Amino acid sequence: MKKLKEWWINFGVFLYRLKANLLSFICDIYIVPQPLFLVIWGDHHYKIKGDHQRYILDTLCPGDILLRRFDNYLGTYLIPGYFSHAAIYVGEDKVIHMLGQGICEEDILSFMRCDDIAILRYKDIEMIPAAIENARIQLQKGVEYDYDFKTEEKGYLGKIKFYCTELVQYCYGYPKIYKQIIDSKILPDDLLSSEYNVVWGGRKFPLRNM
Repeated sequence: MKKLKEWWINFGVFLYRLKANLLSFICDIYIVPQPLFLVIWGDHHYKIKGDHQRYILDTLCPGDILLRRFDNYLGTYLIPGYFSHAAIYVGEDKVIHMLGQGICEEDILSFMRCDDIAILRYKDIEMIPAAIENARIQLQKGVEYDYDFKTEEKGYLGKIKFYCTELVQYCYGYPKIYKQIIDSKILPDDLLSSEYNVVWGGRKFPLRNM
């Protein structure tokens, strides 16, 4: 019985890792609809340009939430809504966010290599220092990405895991969301209708929800 239980646990770990690797690969596929419906893996020419980057850098404050979008990536099509990723800006030109390999800290200039970005700011500014500290604590712990997308602190086998928007919400103590696309998941677009103020709605919708 004990061996059977161990086998079942190992099989569950194998399935989880298989799902993680498959999702990581799929989300990096870039689709070119015209002229021949080509499929490319990796980077392309991004639509956030120098003038957008200068505006973003001038506008950003520590604790701001960044929503990001990549046009035509398969990963974007799999996530309902316009934006497909979320991160927290912690100051000193750094963002902390969840990627497939787990939590990471990234330079803001690298993070802005995308097709659109929105800037959100939490309404209660007194909460911002604690949220930044929460993000740094999770970075120090090296938390893993949650490929089960369970909105809870503990994931498979009791390990602490987050997906991108869940990390953001965790750092701020799960602020209220007024309208969710999917009840059981926190999607990036959900944060547009929440206790965050929209400072900049993005390249395509700069005044959206402001």
